[in-house]
Amino acid sequence: MLGLRTLTQIASVTLSEIANLINVADEGLVCVNRGPHTVDSSGREIYEPLTIACSGRFRQYINRALRELPDPTIQSMVEQALREKRFVSTDESQVLFFPKSAALAEFAIYVATNRTLDDTEMELLKVFAANVSKGFGNVALISRLDKVAYQDELLSIPNRSALLRELSRLQAMSSADAHNLLLLDLDHFSGLNNLFGCVFGNQVLQAVAQRLQEAFPQPIVIGRLHSDLFAIIGHKEQVNIDKAQEVFGAPFEIDNSRHILTACMTEVSLAISRGQDPAELLRTAGKGLRNAKSRGPGSIQAFDPEFEHQAAHRFKLMQRLHSAIQRQEFVLHYQPQIDLNTGEVVGVEALLRWQTEEGMVPPGTFIPLAEQSSYIHGIGDIVVALSCQAVHALDLAGFSDILISVNYSARQLDKPDVLDRLKQQCRLAGVEPSRLCLEVTETAMMQSFQQVA
Repeated sequence: MLGLRTLTQIASVTLSEIANLINVADEGLVCVNRGPHTVDSSGREIYEPLTIACSGRFRQYINRALRELPDPTIQSMVEQALREKRFVSTDESQVLFFPKSAALAEFAIYVATNRTLDDTEMELLKVFAANVSKGFGNVALISRLDKVAYQDELLSIPNRSALLRELSRLQAMSSADAHNLLLLDLDHFSGLNNLFGCVFGNQVLQAVAQRLQEAFPQPIVIGRLHSDLFAIIGHKEQVNIDKAQEVFGAPFEIDNSRHILTACMTEVSLAISRGQDPAELLRTAGKGLRNAKSRGPGSIQAFDPEFEHQAAHRFKLMQRLHSAIQRQEFVLHYQPQIDLNTGEVVGVEALLRWQTEEGMVPPGTFIPLAEQSSYIHGIGDIVVALSCQAVHALDLAGFSDILISVNYSARQLDKPDVLDRLKQQCRLAGVEPSRLCLEVTETAMMQSFQQVA
């Protein structure tokens, strides 16, 4: 019995072991005490025990309230045992009482003996109950630990560990290919939190979790990975983007007001997960979700294997950026700026290019990657240094009135010392800062106007 993991299992085994111990038919029920339900007119407490295991003629009453049994005598005996916290005996039956101090909850076990037990059998039952109560306590403790380990504290739904366990279980089944994993990320949730506070944010999460549970009933598994990121796991016919979008078709009632919420979603078939561990499958789905989020609020994206190739390519390129900065593999191409009235060249725009042994890497490929890392600052310094060299070349050629325009990204302007670094580069090169023109994108201005100004 030490190997049992659930209350239902240990309760069922306990019934059969009692029957074997005193040589009677396996016919009885195990009730857990949920506390006094109410008080009658005489002030007597009326209990509401719940059956968690049944055998013999009581099988149909499992997971039901004790009062639903057709025999009021049994109900009375169980209530007496719970109220008086002791064994209750008759010529035809026994009720064993398991105290909360040992079992972590109060249990009463009714056994139909159909005969009177002798003193030895009664003593055996007491010894058995004293030992088995520890088993009930162990299982209850395991259940509590399982809840802590696998249940989201705020929403009382599966957490990331439980979702990984469910994915592992499904991957081991022959029918795994018929199941989907769907990720759902709420739009602007951090903004809601900042604007209305964490309490309101928690209410939003609870409202979404409730709506998801209504739309995706068990055995579909709904869980929260972190913050406002939910996962849904189930058969493809029940778990798909179309059905998930319906969840957000109506406003949510939150704190006595109606709110329209949207979410970005991605859907992945477990068919692609062959050879992947569950954590890797979540990462794979996360790539599809990021692709959806890049398109704006409410966007959806079914998983495309091409994401994997693109992600691998971007990763390799990011690895090469560091050495490219060290080896000075970047060059500038200069695009003339012409006065259409006179036809004269009045300036040039410095366009960054990455020259590798395999050929030129388009700026639209590597600059967004650089902006996602700190490499953009090192690359920015290279651009200024090369531009200063170009100013010298223009001066030697007699074109001292031509400006060189240098592009600055929003990420570069996040650094408070960006202008100090620019002026230092000019001093080192012996170039007047007025020979350079800074081009700042509209996006950078909109994202942080005060900082950029």
